[in-house]
Amino acid sequence: MFVVLFIVMALAVAEPGWAFPGQTAAELIQALGPSANGYVAPPAPSAEAVRAGSAQVSSVYWSQASYDPLRTGSALTGILVATFDYRGPDLIARLQKDPPQVGWTDLVSRSEVFLSFVPPAGFKALLAALQATWVVQSRTHKGSGDGYDLYALVSKDGALAAELSYAEKGEVPPPPDPTGKRPPTLNFWSHVTPVP
Repeated sequence: MFVVLFIVMALAVAEPGWAFPGQTAAELIQALGPSANGYVAPPAPSAEAVRAGSAQVSSVYWSQASYDPLRTGSALTGILVATFDYRGPDLIARLQKDPPQVGWTDLVSRSEVFLSFVPPAGFKALLAALQATWVVQSRTHKGSGDGYDLYALVSKDGALAAELSYAEKGEVPPPPDPTGKRPPTLNFWSHVTPVP
C-alpha cells in the first residue's frame, strides 16, 4: 500500500538509518526519532485481526527523514512512509488483557516508501552504489518527452524487492494512493518490500 504525505525534501549527505522491511517499528523510531503521526503508542488491534494476519498500521511517516532507502551507504533527506504488521511474541494473549498490552516492538515493517528530490549527479551516484547489493531486473522509460524511468530491483540475497522511479527533468507520477489523495509531485521515489 502506498500513502504519501507532505513536502519533498532535498538531497543530503548524512549517516543512514538502517531500519528496513522486516525490522520493528521500535528500531525505525530509534534510527529516525518519533514519527510525524504523533503516535504515543501503537493502536491496539483486535486479537481476531492478529489471528487472521490482517492487523496493520499503515501510513506511519517521517516527513524529514535522513534515510538510506536502498542501503547504498549514503542517506537522502525526504519522506519515509512505512506499513507495519503486528507480529509480536504472545501478542494475542497480551491483547486480551485489560488494558491491552502492545508496543512498537510488536510491529514489523512490511513496506517502505521513500520520496525525495534528487539532482542528476546524486541519482547517478545512487545507481552506481546500489550495484553492490541490488540487481536491476528492468528499466522502463515512461511518458512523453523527457519522461521518467521506472526500475525493478531485487536484493542480491533475494530477501527484498524494490521499485524506484526517477525523472532527471520534470517530475515522476507518485506511487498510487488507495485513499484517493494526490500527494505532491517529486522526481524520485522508492518502494521496498520483503520478497514473499
